[in-house]
Amino acid sequence: MGNTTIPLLQKSIETLRNDQRISSERCRPFVWDITENAHQTEVADGTLDFAFSSSAVRPDRLRVAVSNLVALLRPGGMLLLKDYGRHDLTQLRFKSGRLIQHNLYRRGDDTLVYFFTTEEMDELFREAGLEKIQNFMDKRLVVNRAKRVKMYRRWIQCKYVKRN
Repeated sequence: MGNTTIPLLQKSIETLRNDQRISSERCRPFVWDITENAHQTEVADGTLDFAFSSSAVRPDRLRVAVSNLVALLRPGGMLLLKDYGRHDLTQLRFKSGRLIQHNLYRRGDDTLVYFFTTEEMDELFREAGLEKIQNFMDKRLVVNRAKRVKMYRRWIQCKYVKRN
């Protein structure tokens, strides 16, 4: 039993609310922009067991987002992150016209993607008062045998805990 926050779209929220198999006592889905300075959620501060964050947050809003998530964590609660790592194949495939600023790119659908380093994530989470459990670059060679293509992938994987 625990409390968790994960990113969901409005459509997903509606689907969860309308699903008879989901107990409203145990699951309270809602939409919240974690990059806003004042967080107004259905979740009380200090009650979450873990929170998950992804690359959908602009780099200039990350500190606010992490601060908001940390406020919701209970002592012993964790913030988990898996995101694109610097020099991932996705980054290397971007054309120069897609670069907005250092390691920040605009995709074809106008969403943004940032490619992190382990050091950036460590600084961000430690400044927010979290303690590192895990922070590493997950490097993988993915092979598509049918197309005979090798793809070198890099993801940041982090696990940080909120202490008293």
